[in-house]
Amino acid sequence: MIHDRFMTPHGLCRTALLAGLVAMAPATHARAGEVVDMHYDVEIAGTRILELGYRLDLDKAGYQSALSVDSRGILDLFSSIAVDMQVVGRFIGAGIEPVSFQMGSAKQGKGKQASIVWGPGKVPAARRSYELPRQREQAIAQALTTGMPDPLTALLRQGVLAGSSPCTGTERVFNGAEVYDLAFTVDKNDSFSSSDGGVYRGPAIKCLVTYRPVAGLSHKKTRKNLKDPPRFNIWFAPVATRSKGIVYVPVAAAGTFKGKTFVARADRATLGGAPLNAQSLARQ
Repeated sequence: MIHDRFMTPHGLCRTALLAGLVAMAPATHARAGEVVDMHYDVEIAGTRILELGYRLDLDKAGYQSALSVDSRGILDLFSSIAVDMQVVGRFIGAGIEPVSFQMGSAKQGKGKQASIVWGPGKVPAARRSYELPRQREQAIAQALTTGMPDPLTALLRQGVLAGSSPCTGTERVFNGAEVYDLAFTVDKNDSFSSSDGGVYRGPAIKCLVTYRPVAGLSHKKTRKNLKDPPRFNIWFAPVATRSKGIVYVPVAAAGTFKGKTFVARADRATLGGAPLNAQSLARQ
């Protein structure tokens, strides 16, 4: 159980970030399907520091997914942070592949944006609103491979849309400015009750995720992360859908942030506007 394991500057960041994403985003078509809508509070020692939103729209042809991160509380007071990711992709046989991805980040009112498109048989092509040092650009180009996913598609492949084998492999990921590996391994089968906090009740798979940099970071950051790779846990809950059968929805997470333990719990979790199952709540 998770409890046993461990216009403001913010508004200006969000406005600048969304404006940049709209300017860089390729045209996409809205789809009408089953919508998973999640919201999480992230706490350190009982104090909320971040707010996360996750949305997934599924139909028989493909998917749209989005993740937002916003600083809250004391973190927002001293270092206002906002991050947004969006991806559109399609189903190919039993697999999935991204078509376009956008990512924006803003800190203290200064924003950065990157976008990626995937062409048939080609490595992902990125555009950025900023420049990287030439050496890092070259390292990224050498690390790119055909079909390499973005972070949200990697989460779908290893969790949400993993079928009967969630959390069982390594994804080499490209976010437009960095290439890195995310290694997923099953820790154990788990379950959630009302005493764990959050809105989800029922079984879940506890998954350990390990991050390792490949290209795009400075030598100093690369050495630090290779010496002590960041690790965190995600709990995936099985949820029945019409279009894709059982999918695995992230309902909680835990790890460390700047040396302190954090816990993220879903305080809103719906599929098509209803709770994820008969035992769960839609919101707190």
